[in-house]
Formats: sequence, C-alpha cells, structure tokens
Amino acid sequence: FGVVKGFDLRRALEDDGVAAQVAADMRAHRLLVFKGQEGLTGAEHIALSERFGSTDHGLHRPHPAAPHERLLRVSNDEAQGFRSIGTSGWHVDGVMIKWPFSTQTMHFLEANAAGSTLFLGFDELLAGVDAATRERWERMWFVAGVGDDLMNGDGQFALHPLVTSLGDGRRGMCMHLGPGYCLGMVQENPPARAAAQEPEPAPEPQQQEEEEEPKEAEKPKGFFDKLFAAPAVPAAVAAQRPLKSEDVFEAEEELARLLDCDAAAIEKPADVLREVEREIEARRGACVHEQIWESGDFAFIDNRALAHLPSPGTQDATEVSGRRLFHRTTMTDGTPLTSAARGRPSLVISGGPVPLPAGAGGVDVRDFYVYKRVLRGLVRVTNA
Repeated sequence: FGVVKGFDLRRALEDDGVAAQVAADMRAHRLLVFKGQEGLTGAEHIALSERFGSTDHGLHRPHPAAPHERLLRVSNDEAQGFRSIGTSGWHVDGVMIKWPFSTQTMHFLEANAAGSTLFLGFDELLAGVDAATRERWERMWFVAGVGDDLMNGDGQFALHPLVTSLGDGRRGMCMHLGPGYCLGMVQENPPARAAAQEPEPAPEPQQQEEEEEPKEAEKPKGFFDKLFAAPAVPAAVAAQRPLKSEDVFEAEEELARLLDCDAAAIEKPADVLREVEREIEARRGACVHEQIWESGDFAFIDNRALAHLPSPGTQDATEVSGRRLFHRTTMTDGTPLTSAARGRPSLVISGGPVPLPAGAGGVDVRDFYVYKRVLRGLVRVTNA
C-alpha cells in the first residue's frame, strides 16, 4: 500500500502523464492514499475520477447533500450522508453488472479516529489457502443480480468467476459476503483430460489343447435381472448425493452450455461463502490491512485486487466519535472479469430490457426462457 504527501492531485486533471503515473502506482500498490487534498471540490473529484474510467453505471443514488449526482456521500450523520454503506460483509463493488468496478476513490472531508476501513489482499489470501481449496475456488462462479423484480424477469444477473486473473500473475476475487447479495454459486467441472492409454499387448499364441465338450451358452439377462442384480448404493453415499429437482437439473444443464464446460453444479452459496470467511479469519494477520483515515485523505483503490469492509467504529454516533464524512466514486473500465482457471469472461443474463447505462457493461444473453430456467435452479438450491 502507498502513501503520497505534498502532491496536489489536481495536477492529474490536466496532465495525461501524471494521470497515467497515478493509475500505474495505484495498480502496483492497490491502495494509494494522497494526503492533504482538502481543497478538492466535488466537481474536481468527478473530473478526476473520469480520468480512470466511467462513473456512468447507474448503481448509486445521490444523497440530498451531495454536490454531484455521481458522488456517493457517506457519513455517520444521516443529515450529511448515507449510513451503513457496505457494512454487511467483505466485498468488492459492482458485483451485479458485467464490468465490476475497476477503481474506486474515497475523499475524506471529515475523519474520526474510530472510522477506519479494512482492506483484504486477494493475492495474500489465495497464496495462503491450500492447493485443493484454491483449485476448487478457481472453478466457482459467483452470481449476483440487480432489478426491481428479479423472479419475474425485471432485472439481470451476472456470473463472475470467484477467482480472477488480473494479469502479470496477479489474482483477484469477485465476491460479496453480505447477506442477500449472492444469488447462487456455480461450480464448473474441470476440463476433460484424455487419459494416456498404453497400447494393449499382443495376445500370446495359445498352445493346442484337447477339445472340451461344448458348454451351454449363458442366456442374456433381461432388464429386470440386471436391475435387481446391481449392488445397492450405500446409505452413506446416498446421503451425500441428495436428489435434485427438475429445476436444478435444467439450470445446471443450461449453465454448462453458457459457461462452455463439461458440467456445472449449483452449490449452496452460504456454505461456500462461510468457507471463504473462515479462510480470511484464519489468515487475517497476513492479508488484512487497517487504514486509519485523516481529513483531506484521497484514496485510489484497486477494486478487483482488494475487498473492503468498514470497521464497526464507522457507525458510531457523532456524539461518541465525532463526524465521519466522505465522497466516493466507482468507475468501470470496459473490461469484464476473467477466470483464473480458463480465462473465461463474466456473463450477464437478462429476461428483457434493463435500464442501466452503457457504463454497466450491457447484457450477453437476453432470453426470458434461459433467464427463468437458470434463476429457478439457483433459487431452489439457495433456499433449500
């Protein structure tokens, strides 16, 4: 993580070279904090953000006190900004659109001692988990949606790889551990691997033997003979393979086609996300950074390389810890996520028109039948 002092960020508004250097430093450090930016206005914040991507994605609503409609204004004082933003669990922003945000910014107009933010480094987390867990996560897809009535086709849902490739050997994740954000988890089967088969040895010549009397040919068994002769499935195995409903079978069939894999299995998201949370807690010291803010701080954050979570103190009443107030922007850069396992890009499915701006990334499959078929299976498993 990086800290810069004695530099006026407004220089990046007019100098392409400076803006490019800031972008490169942010990717290198993942969290880049510029101190002493008290003089930056709301309009300048938006103009600066637009140097790093599009803020036109339609996912934020303006607070009445915000100086610009694309500035998310957050505070522990409801009269000044929205409260309880992002407090429900570790997450990256924009998981419900095709282009999850590449960059986000935070400009602290007022900071307090209790209002820190926790950042989770995905590279550190993935380096710490065992190989079998990491390989399984790399075959997982996180599903999230947005819309007024998802079950009746008014909205869209996105399938994102849980573990992503960020280039140059770096890895990220796409997830939201807060309740209600994950519609489902899908695990793709590994690609079929052709087993190397050795050629069968040539049969050895047989010695001439005395002829035996011919035996009566065995009658072929009928269907029911074969059925009842088959060994029973042990109870312990049967318990691990519960019967799936037709909705789930149909959804998995459709998902395998959409993801272009041998087979797909819908997993219960709560189980997968609890496992991720346990791994985070087990490695907290190695992969979690606590950022203590000061008034005037302006941060660039690589949203695909870091998850974040406000600390509990961010919700303290102003009478307890003083006021905390910041403006935030989130930007898309026109690129979907790609899976670390196969380089497969994110996929968005809708049942009809979705009124989101172009900056959200659009829709890959607009088909009400496919939409309903997949969503029914996801919901069936999630609510089981």
